Amino acid sequence: MVRLFFFCFIFLVNAEYAQKQKAEAKQNELNQVRKEIIQIESQISTMGSKEKKTFSTIEKYNKQIHLINRLISDLQADAEEQEAQISDLQSESDALQTELFTLKKNYAAYITAVYQRLYQNKLLYFLTANSISQALLRQYYLKTFSEHGKTDAERILTTQIELRKLSEQLTREKNIKQAIIIQKSSEETTLGKRAREQQSLLAKIKGDKTQLQKELDEKKRAEQRIRDLVNKLIARDKERKRQKDLAEKNMTAKEKKASIAAENAPNTKEITKRKSPQPVSGPITSQRGQMGWPANGLIIRHYGESKNAATKTVTLNNGIDIKTSANAPVKSIYSGEVSAVEWLPGYRTIIIISHGNEFRTVYGNLGNVNVREGDRVEAGTIIGSAGAGIEGSLLHFEVWNDRRSQNPEVWLARK
Repeated sequence: MVRLFFFCFIFLVNAEYAQKQKAEAKQNELNQVRKEIIQIESQISTMGSKEKKTFSTIEKYNKQIHLINRLISDLQADAEEQEAQISDLQSESDALQTELFTLKKNYAAYITAVYQRLYQNKLLYFLTANSISQALLRQYYLKTFSEHGKTDAERILTTQIELRKLSEQLTREKNIKQAIIIQKSSEETTLGKRAREQQSLLAKIKGDKTQLQKELDEKKRAEQRIRDLVNKLIARDKERKRQKDLAEKNMTAKEKKASIAAENAPNTKEITKRKSPQPVSGPITSQRGQMGWPANGLIIRHYGESKNAATKTVTLNNGIDIKTSANAPVKSIYSGEVSAVEWLPGYRTIIIISHGNEFRTVYGNLGNVNVREGDRVEAGTIIGSAGAGIEGSLLHFEVWNDRRSQNPEVWLARK
């Protein structure tokens, strides 16, 4: 019994230590993001009123908003993880409570039998046997019965210890979740404040051709950065496939069967997390010219070369720019996996979704973001909202097949 108690104690201590390390790593990551947010805030606060009225300051606000969004997204994921942990712990606690009740009931019956019947009449119990073999058999039954009672007593003790530890852990997890919710609420308040400050500044420099040209120049540089990012994702996916093929090659038949079952299992967490997605059947190539728009609005900059009426400059666009309303919802046009959520000067937060068959879509100039890297989404899933710039509220949208950009208008349904 002492050895069993010691084993349980060591196991729980190790589990607590591993959980503590994981929590510390997450907290360090969040603190690093907060540190960057504070640095940007310090830079903005030292600027004069005239200096603030520039595209450069707008970009600082945009990056700060991106980082706060990331912080909120990470905190939301942490809260969901804590909720799942709490649910698992509660289920485990309920099961142990049921087991403890049964053990106590059985042990009570054992005590009653021992002290009221068997042990009080132990000699008579053996003397009334019809033969020596029956007496020996009764002795065996009595010994077994006694051992079961001893085992139940040990299990009651260890179960009580486990229940106490679970109760303490459950309390800690609930406290952690509450702290995360408070942090998330605080960050959402900060996000709202920064968004209002950014909108106020945009209103002051709207129509400034010099600042508009700076924004267009940054977008031009961002086009190459998006291309580089797509190439990076292609290389990463190829390496993942190579590693997967290598692992499958070394798998046993049983392991392959288990792997296929795991891949085909529905991800209920993602299904319940997203709002009103509509699954699309068939490969993405079969949806050419039929896909829903990523946002409601009008195209103000088409695919290819485009001339800005205000600045008279010509830029090459790898996608389209859709003029939309402030904070308009942005939707995935097809099912896939969120491959990247990145910050790019000129296009603020961008999301890249991989759809299979080497197709990817890019959603740029986002304000708020509702997804994280690795999330599965369906066609129609709201992944964020359109952000504001000097030109107004826009969504930049691109379609890529391998390393080649496509004209998005060819893929979208005609209005």
